[in-house]
Amino acid sequence: MSESGYMLPQSQNVKDFIKSLLDTSPPQDFTKEAAEKLLKILNTNESKEEKMMDNNKTQDNLMAAFSGESEANRKYLAYSKKAEQDGKTNAAKLFKAASDAETIHALKHFEVANKVGTTADNLLDAVAGETHEYKEMYPEFIETAEAEGNTAAIMSFTYAMQAEEVHARLYKEALENMDDTKEIFYYLCPVCGNIETSRPGKCIFCGVPGENFIKY
Repeated sequence: MSESGYMLPQSQNVKDFIKSLLDTSPPQDFTKEAAEKLLKILNTNESKEEKMMDNNKTQDNLMAAFSGESEANRKYLAYSKKAEQDGKTNAAKLFKAASDAETIHALKHFEVANKVGTTADNLLDAVAGETHEYKEMYPEFIETAEAEGNTAAIMSFTYAMQAEEVHARLYKEALENMDDTKEIFYYLCPVCGNIETSRPGKCIFCGVPGENFIKY
């Protein structure tokens, strides 16, 4: 039995071994009650492990659903704008309503997955995400686009990379000044996504006039 205990990580092997002893004539030093108790423990542990695996799978599913719904939200907004340009008002309205519906779904999945922390935690997560994008992700994307001669992608990636670096800095500043009650206004460039804390004369990245920046 001590050897069986040593084999506990291989629970199915242990169970098969113990059952074979129970089904045959057991050795004299074999305690039937102890074996049955051990089997019960193994079955309980397996149930817990299976439940944990199911929970992990559900967590993965929640995050997969969050990603899918988030992507659908952005996609339907793009479709809505296109429908407006084409003069298809009803289709534009439907796409806009559906995009908002996908946002509802995405936010609920994210909430149920327990991914929303304290404001400090969320700011740290935002810094990490934006830093990864401008330091690692976009430089690789730009390099590939340059190799393939895709100038439109190069511009899109470059604007995003430059803006993400600004975003990372702003998140860091917000984290460092969380207890400051002085209200701050943010100004968003509608072309490249750059954010400033005062209305600029023009965007430092894409040159859009400051009067076109959106105030928050």
